[in-house]
Amino acid sequence: KDSNITLSANVLTNLERMPYKYQEGSEKSAKVKQITGYLRSCFWVHIYGKMFTGKTQLLIRVAERLASYIWMNVTEEIFWHISVSSLDAPEDTVIILDGIPNLENPSVRDKCLQILSDCKAKNYRLLTSGYESAEQYIKGFSVPGEVISTELTGLSEDEICEIMKKHQAPKEILASKSYH
Repeated sequence: KDSNITLSANVLTNLERMPYKYQEGSEKSAKVKQITGYLRSCFWVHIYGKMFTGKTQLLIRVAERLASYIWMNVTEEIFWHISVSSLDAPEDTVIILDGIPNLENPSVRDKCLQILSDCKAKNYRLLTSGYESAEQYIKGFSVPGEVISTELTGLSEDEICEIMKKHQAPKEILASKSYH
């Protein structure tokens, strides 16, 4: 299943629409800086939140700041075939897995821990997204401080408005703010 893995040099392709561009100084811009900082000190950074909170969008914005990354849109089927040990990428490459399965499942947890172990062996970093915190499920299975989870709580009113403008929402809806 390696055909689903592509090595990239800060170029995202095959995206239908580029995500909302965070304004410098915004909360999301600060989150991007925070996550890139975490990637310098932790082996695994996990972003979690409910559906439509902007996890993929945030991963894209983080990827834009990385020297080398490998991006994978994860499905349940693809997840079980991920093999970091077979990758040939520069040290400090960030493996980005967008949408890992539910970590509550012990088999998923174990697979994530194997991926983490392989990343550590190659001096890669792991950046993932999902619906729940990773730390609560891997506590006791990893070295303290090598994994951090950070929650996204949703898009701001300005972000929602900007996205709606991009999708040509009627001006009446934008003016009424009835999209909340």
